[in-house]
Amino acid sequence: MEGHPRSGEPLIRQFNEERVRHLSIVADTSSAMAATAADGTSKRDAMIIAAGMVCFLAQKNGDMVGMVAGSEGRPIQLPSRSSDGHLELMLRTAQQAATTAAPAADSSWLLERAFRVTTHSTLMTIITDEAHPTVEDFTLLRRLKTRHDLMVIRIADADPLQGSALDHDVVDVGSPREIASMARTSRRVAHDVAAYRQARRDGIDEMLDRLHISHMLTQGRAPWWTT
Repeated sequence: MEGHPRSGEPLIRQFNEERVRHLSIVADTSSAMAATAADGTSKRDAMIIAAGMVCFLAQKNGDMVGMVAGSEGRPIQLPSRSSDGHLELMLRTAQQAATTAAPAADSSWLLERAFRVTTHSTLMTIITDEAHPTVEDFTLLRRLKTRHDLMVIRIADADPLQGSALDHDVVDVGSPREIASMARTSRRVAHDVAAYRQARRDGIDEMLDRLHISHMLTQGRAPWWTT
């Protein structure tokens, strides 16, 4: 009889631990996320709304959430926790990191980092823009899938030419320079840009489907789930 309380305590503790799910957010906080989304809002705001939905659901269910973000020179990692303050800190950290001064997008580094530091099996939500993850990230994503359940949320870019708004300057945040008005009004350039973007989207969609990874392409923050 002396052994009953001792044997019971670990079993109860194990049962409680198994009920707690671990979620993780892999947030692209590169300079690209400080640009404009397809619906005219900020890609950064759309990212925070998507991440906020993950945090809201985790909070409601008592789940643990961690985050990986940043860049090779300034990595960001927040451990899995469930308090209101921790979830708020994650969202604020991602929001403050995604500025035009941040490094360019490097999805390979971000995915590799996520694999190395996220040791628990999690439901992992990767939030990035329409150009990522790239088809070159196939092997990294496949390796992540051996440990985690993956979902990818991509936020569509605004029309880079903005041909209908010539009274506004357009600057490429990836390599900051103003896009010439001649290029913005050229039908051939517009056709080539649209074809390139569509081919890139199709290639990424095909890769994610091949890996059986749930994914969506959103137009921006309102509503963020529109595909």
